[in-house]
Amino acid sequence: MSGDHQPTRTLTRVQANEFRTLGLTPGHWAALSPVPLFREDLRQPDRAAFASFHTLGTLLGGVAKPRAEAERFWTGLLATDEVEDELEIAYALLGWHLVHDLTRKRREEYLNLLDRAGRGRKAANARAVNVARDVRRWIDPYFAVAEYTRDPQPITLDPPDSAEVGRLLGPNLWKQFLTAPLAAALAERRTQPEAVHGIVSRLSAVTEPDPFASPHPLERHLTPGWLVPFERLIDPTRPSAPPPTDDAIRIAARGLATLEFDERETILTSIGNMIREAVPDADRAAFASQWIDRVREEIETVLIDCRPKTTSAEPIEATLVAPGTATAVIWQCGHCGIENPPGTAQCIVCGNPCPPRLVLRSEATGQEVQLQTGLRIGKALFRHRLNDPDAEFAAEAQFEVVRNEIAAAWIVRPLPGVWNPTYYNGTPLGPDGIQLEDGGVISIGQHRLKLRVLLKPH
Repeated sequence: MSGDHQPTRTLTRVQANEFRTLGLTPGHWAALSPVPLFREDLRQPDRAAFASFHTLGTLLGGVAKPRAEAERFWTGLLATDEVEDELEIAYALLGWHLVHDLTRKRREEYLNLLDRAGRGRKAANARAVNVARDVRRWIDPYFAVAEYTRDPQPITLDPPDSAEVGRLLGPNLWKQFLTAPLAAALAERRTQPEAVHGIVSRLSAVTEPDPFASPHPLERHLTPGWLVPFERLIDPTRPSAPPPTDDAIRIAARGLATLEFDERETILTSIGNMIREAVPDADRAAFASQWIDRVREEIETVLIDCRPKTTSAEPIEATLVAPGTATAVIWQCGHCGIENPPGTAQCIVCGNPCPPRLVLRSEATGQEVQLQTGLRIGKALFRHRLNDPDAEFAAEAQFEVVRNEIAAAWIVRPLPGVWNPTYYNGTPLGPDGIQLEDGGVISIGQHRLKLRVLLKPH
């Protein structure tokens, strides 16, 4: 089960203070798990529901705290109607956590369980509720932000590149405008709408191939772009070359990402319904859900790629050091949020151990970079700080190294959109990354830009 969590990110001071405002230990994500169920169209939770809330909380990870703290928080939400401020903070923290700290698999498990809980708590006079869809709506902007905020702004995306769309649909896309002379002639004579409608209806029928009838002369020319992937399914005897499915879905996802959330979800729901209607198998509902989830994952990838390069609102330090030297710094405990003086091996308040200092040494040049907190590493650092002649093989943002304060460890994980994969000890990094060990080697491919991992105790 532990593999379903991404390595926990270090809480920023802002996030730690947000938890304290709620009366919670910083990092107590499980306490936030049932917050989406506190709404007017659902029956008010009671203490009998707390057991199911704890089950929800196990999917979110975070610090291990007695259940009593979470239950005090939930009881407080039930005790008064004046909880708008608390819910605003809780929604923001939960939205950030679902997008940035959980794997997609674990996030979907949480949303599915949350949705079932919501359906079971629908108020008597309320319309149908879809808690998961509502949560997706307010976490959607978090995919494109790199810094925690209570008010993430919706991202504005350009539609799919028209040249790439044209390439997939083929050189005959121009034939869509064979209707232009017809439309121009009708416009010149101010043809009445009912007559135009009759022409359009006839043309619509033209673009629906009938294998049992002689084709209309314009059929092969006016087939609309959306019909191209269906050609072989409609008439397997006709030679055709539909665009690659993966490319077509990627372009569709890019276009869907440009739409408002509700419009996008309405389209996805409609597509899912049509798949269920067209597939006769007993598992058609699950099959349709799997395909919609595939498209939704592609959309999320588009949004994530819009994030700024920085990953934290707080300064990120990467200090060039001479081999063997040490730098003592103040460090913030990821368990309780307390700042600890330099040189302390464990938190002075809660006893949580301090992660060791991380030094990355270039095996090509011997230069070292010492990290005090998380950092995205790419071409610029290899070229200008480590003077590695192979820097050109790294992407602008190749991989990231983050501190897992709870486990007192360092994690390396890959970043999307790189040309050459990142390896650790000769093995490609998986999407969740891996914990660094003293003496390990990070590399681009198996042989270039090798960085020796040195973990220095405080």
